[in-house]
Amino acid sequence: MKILKYILLGSLLSFNLLSLAQVEKVSGYLGNRLSIGGGINVSPSSHSQSSMDASTISEDARLFSLNKMWHANLDYVIKKNIQMGLVVGSFNTSIGLSDEDYSNLEWGEHSNYDSYQFELGETYGTPEISTKYLGLSIKKFKSKNGAMAPVGRFISAELNAHFVTYDFSNVRYLVKENVGFGNYEEYLSEHTSPINKATYLELSVYYGRVIPIGDRLLLEWSVGGGFMSPFFLEWYNKSNTRIASPAQMYLEQSSRRLAYAHLLKSGVSLSFLVL
Repeated sequence: MKILKYILLGSLLSFNLLSLAQVEKVSGYLGNRLSIGGGINVSPSSHSQSSMDASTISEDARLFSLNKMWHANLDYVIKKNIQMGLVVGSFNTSIGLSDEDYSNLEWGEHSNYDSYQFELGETYGTPEISTKYLGLSIKKFKSKNGAMAPVGRFISAELNAHFVTYDFSNVRYLVKENVGFGNYEEYLSEHTSPINKATYLELSVYYGRVIPIGDRLLLEWSVGGGFMSPFFLEWYNKSNTRIASPAQMYLEQSSRRLAYAHLLKSGVSLSFLVL
């Protein structure tokens, strides 16, 4: 009985391997399934992409620009219409900081007729926001349109881990300190801990098309969007003017800036079929 069981298991395994081999024969483009390449995703922005020093009023850095997210990818066709891949990329940007979302921003201890100790004035300079990301992707090619991975129209999903650094070294802000009896002293202050790090997850979905160029090159375009974890956080209650410090407010604004940059994007990439 044991021998019969082994024979049946061996036959079943052989049948599965044979079926897989038959599928693999029809997968890929001209027999090629492994590709390596790179590209760029872009999205609209109302902020400068470069950090500015403290000689610039931060709000003046609010202007139209394009977010540019560069990436490299390694993809492999696993079925007739399914491709999986590894993605690595980077994105550098900035933000024009403002307290417009926080009316009469004040913080610190109460003093003198229930006034807060500090008030925020003008902000100068902008932070540098940089992220490196690593992720996995899966593409499903629409076989009803004659597509066979990795060529044709597709829908895809991508899960990325973003490792983010916020650098506020260039940022200065005007502090108005309540010294009593309605009198204030004004001075410029800066972050005591200008470097902040965070890790976020992003789930993106895309619709696009891959067009072959000759026997080895693949040109891809796509449109889609991504939801990064800060997008789902409960933002600071804007009707409440009490915060721990301007640094907290700036960090919240910067994390939202990063999340919104991925919300709607389009991209183009070029890949080379290796084998």
